[in-house]
Amino acid sequence: MTMNREEWLYRAAGIFKEELFAPVGVKLPSNIRIGVGFPKGRGGKGQHAIGQCWTHERSRDKTFEIFIHPELDNPLRVADVLIHELCHVGAGIDAGHGSQFRRIAKEVGLAGKMTATVAGEMLLERLPKLLKPLPKYPHASLDASRAITTAAKKEGTRLIKAECGECGFIIRTTRKWIEDVGLPICACGGEFKV
Repeated sequence: MTMNREEWLYRAAGIFKEELFAPVGVKLPSNIRIGVGFPKGRGGKGQHAIGQCWTHERSRDKTFEIFIHPELDNPLRVADVLIHELCHVGAGIDAGHGSQFRRIAKEVGLAGKMTATVAGEMLLERLPKLLKPLPKYPHASLDASRAITTAAKKEGTRLIKAECGECGFIIRTTRKWIEDVGLPICACGGEFKV
């Protein structure tokens, strides 16, 4: 069976909806989009977010958006991050990592600090069986620390330096101003030269 990573994530989410969330009374909506991408923001001090869920209220087509960081390639870790983000959908984004989120997270088998959960012992035992119908996670870890950006390097100032020939007073102005209007006359009466 060949599938891309997003198909894998959707299939995994479907399994989790049926096997983890439904049995504890959490009905997840169908308007959830899942992808691999760079979550906005950071995790704890010196860390970055490895998963993120955006509310359907921010999406033009009213879809919850879940992102899994591309550095993750261990299917068990990807799965527990996905489950964490699905807990946000189930609890409501406004719930944050509060009591409603905590209740759902614990019921589906997550453990640890609620802002950085991992699969608890029972869920960790269960995940390989849940993921068995899926092929190997079709993704290789992306080392984002070595990213090559195509963004143009920020240029320095665009202001042009002009100096009064009489007193040495310096001003800076734009090339457009010089071309359209010309250089001003110095307070001492001297002329500015570029």
